[in-house]
Amino acid sequence: MHTKQQSGFTLVELAVVVFLVGLLASLGLSALNAQLASSRISDTKKKQEIIKDALISYLGRNKRLPCPAIDNMGAENRIAATVLPPSHTYFPMVCKGNFGIIPYATLGLAKSVALDGWENFFSYAVSSQWTLTYSATIPTLSNEFVSAATMAFNVGIPGTFTVNDRLPAPSYATSPLSGNAAVFIVSHGKNGFGALTSKNTPNVPPGNTTDEFANVPNQTTWAAPSAFFQRAYTDNDTHPNGAFDDIVLFLNLNDFINPLMKDGALKSAESQWAEQTVNIGNAVTNYMLMDISCAPPTLSQFNNTILANNSIPSIDPWGHTLDYVKCIDQLNSGVPTPTLPSSLSAQFINKSTNATITYNTLCTTPAQLAFAITVVTDSTTTPVTRLPVLTNFTVAKIYGANASYLNTKCP
Repeated sequence: MHTKQQSGFTLVELAVVVFLVGLLASLGLSALNAQLASSRISDTKKKQEIIKDALISYLGRNKRLPCPAIDNMGAENRIAATVLPPSHTYFPMVCKGNFGIIPYATLGLAKSVALDGWENFFSYAVSSQWTLTYSATIPTLSNEFVSAATMAFNVGIPGTFTVNDRLPAPSYATSPLSGNAAVFIVSHGKNGFGALTSKNTPNVPPGNTTDEFANVPNQTTWAAPSAFFQRAYTDNDTHPNGAFDDIVLFLNLNDFINPLMKDGALKSAESQWAEQTVNIGNAVTNYMLMDISCAPPTLSQFNNTILANNSIPSIDPWGHTLDYVKCIDQLNSGVPTPTLPSSLSAQFINKSTNATITYNTLCTTPAQLAFAITVVTDSTTTPVTRLPVLTNFTVAKIYGANASYLNTKCP
């Protein structure tokens, strides 16, 4: 009698099966991890765009950007406003620092939007001038007080941040991507080095010789670094400047202003300058017509009466300080070409350089003989001239990045 031999897998066959199953599982897990990483990166970039849109809308409504937050509550952090006795001068709120985390609550965003694909907060830096609206004075770090006119946001003023890339080997030198970024938004990527977690605890920082270190807020000073970095992804820790998985979005002046101009929320610098010159002309005209001799204002009267009493900024939209010279003593009825004094050296001082500008510099060309006053800014750009209609007395001339002549008649 023959017994039936039972078939089965040998140990070698079982080993091959186990190997193939493990290989397939490993390949599937790798594909799943790659898909998950890609999804997190995509989610992070989408949230950066949402934050960008929220910042643009905030600027349109408030004419400034919010300060960074410094904790997971998401409110912008400002130093309280003060009133300094005995003059009772008001000093507005300034940012505690310019590099922290996204102020999602101030922007009206959900906390989830401020968290990247790895559930860490986006870090956010903003140029200090973009966080102030025009006001009288603000405190400096040394507790001195300076005019806020040149330190407040305006549509022609660029940002102050430098953002660098790195050249490839063997150089690895910095390569500038922007020298005037207004805002820098960064996810600290998969490694999360230096990020603030949703539980309000900081992750381990990157090495202080790496480029990622520049993109991490200093939680003592909250000050921005001398330069930020945006580099291609690498997980190579042997790179001279370290691995880099930060996901960066930086915004320049036009990234904010162009959409707001399109929506009508902000006017262009050129439009604001045109309005400013008209307002100065009207204020000077009213002043002269109220004066019995139809005399243009003095330098002191221009600053303290013309500008201050009419809420006219003392800078142009590009941030250049307005200066002033009186070219004639008065306008009289029936005198088509007013007589000019021989010198005006004592009547005009450039506020930026303290240099004296003489009559011969500003008032000698034939077209200028009817000018009653001249207002200039310390702009380095060449003014674009629109000549006046000389059938009227021209009572003001204003220079900036553009130029405009304003006409009126005196009785």
